[in-house]
Amino acid sequence: ISSEVLLHDAFEAKLYSIAHSLLQLLIVEAFILRDMENARRYLDIYRDNFSGDRIIFTKPWNVFFEGLVAFHYKSKTSDKFWEDQGRKAVSKLEEWCHLSKWNIENKLLLLKAESYRTEKETEKAAECYEASIRSAREHRFIHEEAIACELAGYFFEEQGDNVKSRDMFQQAHNTYTKWGAVSKANSIPLNQGVAEGGDVDNDEDTNKC
Repeated sequence: ISSEVLLHDAFEAKLYSIAHSLLQLLIVEAFILRDMENARRYLDIYRDNFSGDRIIFTKPWNVFFEGLVAFHYKSKTSDKFWEDQGRKAVSKLEEWCHLSKWNIENKLLLLKAESYRTEKETEKAAECYEASIRSAREHRFIHEEAIACELAGYFFEEQGDNVKSRDMFQQAHNTYTKWGAVSKANSIPLNQGVAEGGDVDNDEDTNKC
């Protein structure tokens, strides 16, 4: 049975906790696989059914991916809707970061990096990508470290910095592999071979950006 069928059946049976969990997994899966149309579609379903202000322990996770999708579409379109959605996600994570820096910091830093990228503030974007990677690594969010490395790779590629881009993609490949997502790791564009080094300096201040 496909996840789509399970999601439909959960809503039909009014098993909303199951539908909520399935949507979370589908959103993350679609984003990680760069299936942005489905990530957007699942987020639309999420907003239509679970967009209340009630805080549950997974809410920051949902807002994080909503922000990532928003900034992706902001970079592709001129639709103000996506800019507003991205800003709302950053604002919410800023609020929650004061309550749990351990769980929120790396997510907030990555959303800031993506925001700066869309605004062409490249120096701030670079600082925030690297700060997000350090924070995710220090706080042991291995899958979010991998996502940050991959997005940083695309950013540095856009800037024409092939050496830095290659380093970031290699880190993403290594981290996805460590997480167990081997198929995803093998999809990372390592066109220039294995990068040398590429580790982020852990002594830098994660709050710099």
